[in-house]
Amino acid sequence: MRSLTRTLLTLLTVFVLVLTGCTNAQGTTPVKETTESANPKTDDATTAEPTSPPTDATTTTAQPEETTTAEEAGSEYRNLCATFLDDTGVTERNKWTMYDWDKEGQYMTASHSLEVAWANGYGKAWLFDGVKSSDETMFDVGAYLSCTINPGWGEFSGSIDESTVTWKKKDLNEWIEINLQGIFTIDKVNFSTLYTLGEHGMPSDFTIAVSADHEHFTTVVDEVGYHQDITSKDQSFSFEPIEAQYVYFHFTKGTKSIDNNLAYCVGLSEIEVWGK
Repeated sequence: MRSLTRTLLTLLTVFVLVLTGCTNAQGTTPVKETTESANPKTDDATTAEPTSPPTDATTTTAQPEETTTAEEAGSEYRNLCATFLDDTGVTERNKWTMYDWDKEGQYMTASHSLEVAWANGYGKAWLFDGVKSSDETMFDVGAYLSCTINPGWGEFSGSIDESTVTWKKKDLNEWIEINLQGIFTIDKVNFSTLYTLGEHGMPSDFTIAVSADHEHFTTVVDEVGYHQDITSKDQSFSFEPIEAQYVYFHFTKGTKSIDNNLAYCVGLSEIEVWGK
């Protein structure tokens, strides 16, 4: 009897131990799940950090406004002479304010230039006012003429100095030099005549040379027997891109006389130098 009792106690003890072990084994799963949920994975935490915007995102609107420098403005292909008058304080464009512009020759020098307030005005400044050849009459716009008035006369009256015009022949020896106020890469020069339907004052033989240092010039245009293109107000001359600050025009022959007073002097209404 005593032996039977000992056996039953032994079996009961084993049963209790087995039951306890099963209970503990089942309880380990929720503890593990709780631990994992309370500690996010490392890579999940990384994705929560701020990321850089995509390259195609329009983020420039959020950036501080930038000031355009002269160098940045110069990177745009444009007529480099277009701001000459504004840069020198000429805001009103009329014959009373335009004659005798740039007397110091900072922007342009020339062999001769008629600087008077006759008719619609004559002088260097008219080459940069943005108004090109007239479609109506020859002197309907302000213009540059390669002659001068007789010494001693004022800007509103006088007579042409005959030594500065060429009579009864087309040979010329006139020049214009433009200072772009900096070195740019240029590839085209345009100029416009007095009158779209006629070659009065239009040079037929001329060269255009450019320089970056005002010492070494490269000829980029060499015309002999050129005739005006009446389909356009721009007489346009393109060439390979070249760095330059100075543009030098040399006129050696005219096409047609302007009138009985001005003869074969050069007459132009606009000059453009294109580059960036």
